[in-house]
Amino acid sequence: MTESQAMRGGGTTREEGDRSYPGWRVVLVCFVLAVFSWAFGFYGQSVYVAQLSALHGWPVATVASAATIYYLTSAVLVAFAGDALARIGPRRVIGLGILFLAAGVAATGQARTLPQAYGAYMLLACGWAATSIAAITSAIGTWFEAKRGLAISLALNGASAGGVLGAPMLVWASDHLGFAAALALGGGIMLAVVGPLLLFAWPADLPPARAETGPVATGSAMRGRALRLPAFWTMSLAFAAGLFVQVGFIVHLVTMITPIAGSRAAGIAVSATAVAAVVGRLALGTVVDRLDPRAAGAGSLAIQVVALLIVAAAGTYPLLLAGCILFGLSVGNLITLPALIVHREFDAAAFGTVISLSTAIGQVVYAFGPGALGWLRDASGGYGLALVICAAIDLGAAALVLAGRRRRAAV
Repeated sequence: MTESQAMRGGGTTREEGDRSYPGWRVVLVCFVLAVFSWAFGFYGQSVYVAQLSALHGWPVATVASAATIYYLTSAVLVAFAGDALARIGPRRVIGLGILFLAAGVAATGQARTLPQAYGAYMLLACGWAATSIAAITSAIGTWFEAKRGLAISLALNGASAGGVLGAPMLVWASDHLGFAAALALGGGIMLAVVGPLLLFAWPADLPPARAETGPVATGSAMRGRALRLPAFWTMSLAFAAGLFVQVGFIVHLVTMITPIAGSRAAGIAVSATAVAAVVGRLALGTVVDRLDPRAAGAGSLAIQVVALLIVAAAGTYPLLLAGCILFGLSVGNLITLPALIVHREFDAAAFGTVISLSTAIGQVVYAFGPGALGWLRDASGGYGLALVICAAIDLGAAALVLAGRRRRAAV
């Protein structure tokens, strides 16, 4: 049996509670992977927009639109990630992903024209699709059942760590080494760290197989069934709207704060947002397996509403920083909770396919976040109006996710 044939795995509660259980090594590798993936593929976008705009004199909205195309491209790829994960296994998919991500990071630093920048973003998109939420949650889902919520929360804390370390280090390295050298060095470090972990730390054994409950549908059949379920759409669209706001906010964070407090203070704000995300995800992760994940999602979105209004009204750096920290408390949970809803509301065999499809839909929606926020900023002369609109979107998303409460869906 290959790793891909064991995609329906998961240990018993007793096995998963044992520190020697091999699945915890998968969590460790995914944590480190998430550090680099989110540092370069998510939080780094804020630095790329600011640096490319400053170095080449390109309008912020134009550079932010490259980020939109990046997310759209990766969304198409993520939609079929479940099939690739089932066919060749998570380790191979992730291995290919880090190669593309490293190449895209280096190419972004070397871009001298807009077509070159857009081409670099295509490489980044391929890497992001294979190293982010769908790949990580599917990999962990093969090893965990009873403690899946905790395992996913721990692994995705690497995403927050990527924000804590990534943006400030990219800003510092760009200031001292130059933008191109900083990104080339960062991509090389990622390959040197994640590559050996995939080769030597990932368990050689396969996850224990779950008992089959009936015929397993193909990926295309599962996608078709999911698309007909209201539970799927209320989850996917609600979190897509929340991430539309979240991605737009984070991509523009450096550009938003730099005129008020400088680039170093902007990097600190990004780090503070990421630290808050660690705190928020850890706090929720300890109890999330006992909570209604839809209610937790609505609460996270409500926190962001308050934070956005604070930032919109802020005129000083301390108040901006406070708003960023409050916003950060729910940043991690918006990417963790969809997987837990799928785990609770859909059949186990459909987990990889459904979470990949939901992630793809989310990326199609939130791909427009950076561009929309950039357009509103350029049109209105500031970020105030854009942030108020974002708060209204989050409020609607909170209502939508609560409206979708239902029994387990058969997919």
